Amino acid sequence: MPTQREGLVPVAGATGGLATIGPDAIRLVELLDACFLDWAGDFGADEVSYPPLLRVADLKRIDYFDNFPQLGMMVAGLRPDGLADMAGHTADRDTVSAERLADSGYVLPSAACYNVYFGLSGSTVDGTVTVTTRGRCFRQETEYVGLDRLLGFTMREIIRIGGPDEVGEFVEQARQRLTAFAEALDLGAALRNATDPFFDSDGPRAAMQRLIPVKQELASARGVAIASVNFHRNFFAERCDITLPDSGFAYSACVGMGLERWISALTERYGDVPSAVRAVEEHRAG
Repeated sequence: MPTQREGLVPVAGATGGLATIGPDAIRLVELLDACFLDWAGDFGADEVSYPPLLRVADLKRIDYFDNFPQLGMMVAGLRPDGLADMAGHTADRDTVSAERLADSGYVLPSAACYNVYFGLSGSTVDGTVTVTTRGRCFRQETEYVGLDRLLGFTMREIIRIGGPDEVGEFVEQARQRLTAFAEALDLGAALRNATDPFFDSDGPRAAMQRLIPVKQELASARGVAIASVNFHRNFFAERCDITLPDSGFAYSACVGMGLERWISALTERYGDVPSAVRAVEEHRAG
């Protein structure tokens, strides 16, 4: 008869975009996150925990509903006038009809960094501000695939806001950290140029992005993006009124790591979670 650990507690898996992570895989996640926190410390980042929801009013400022409406997952309560017969409404169905929901002013975050810009709104950055945060993110996708593409997932991000030189230096250092880490773990991963419509895909900013890529992804051996480095220039600062002492708008960039995708890439490389744990432990010890 299998023990509880062998038979009942999952290692890591996902159904319908919802992941369950067992004890061994949690150990792997925490080891990985410790490595990323080491990077954050080297960058001089302060760790901050943000609210689990974003305001619709804030997301409008960064053109979210122009560029990412397909990802958005709204948060809404039930309409007060429909509470009395909710048991009957759901008796023969597994969903709640949209007409039963109240108007929503909140959205589940699809990236961990948005709250950083909203939190600095209306401020002047003297030097640089570097922040790291770990958050649950949610994206509505056309399909969900194992741990590679989830409805809800965990992201560690390191964000820098400041002058163009300081932010550009951060971008280059983040790229070097990612590639060196992937090489040390023998993941067969590589950086590739990607697109991310922080702005209107038909506008002049997007044309400049195509000439000078502002997003690079670290793709696993199977081509799945497990991390990205994003150079926003002054897009978010303009939208959130974050300025430099000379009154110009600040620049910003972030590096983000999808922790469940790292589990997938590492277990594929090493065969199972315990072997992946040992590989990361040896890397940290070395």
